[in-house]
Amino acid sequence: GIIDENNAVRLSSEELEYFIDIYEPGLFDCQHTLFNKDIFMCIGEIIFSDGFESVYDSLRPDELIDYLNIMEHLGIIEYDSTLNT
Repeated sequence: GIIDENNAVRLSSEELEYFIDIYEPGLFDCQHTLFNKDIFMCIGEIIFSDGFESVYDSLRPDELIDYLNIMEHLGIIEYDSTLNT
């Protein structure tokens, strides 16, 4: 995965951006928007610098969920439905 056992990101921003460019395009399918690498990277940077709450108003909720789902699928973030965190 992209995250190690201590929840530290294993890739630099440049490496992650390259990974997005070459990885299977189907992984980045969105139900509510067209995937945009720059938006994806920006959301990730905001989450890691300021926390999840800081991105809630950045996009329409359904679009944001698309990006967060991709991040969760890649192992960048993890959602705990029991704690809703």
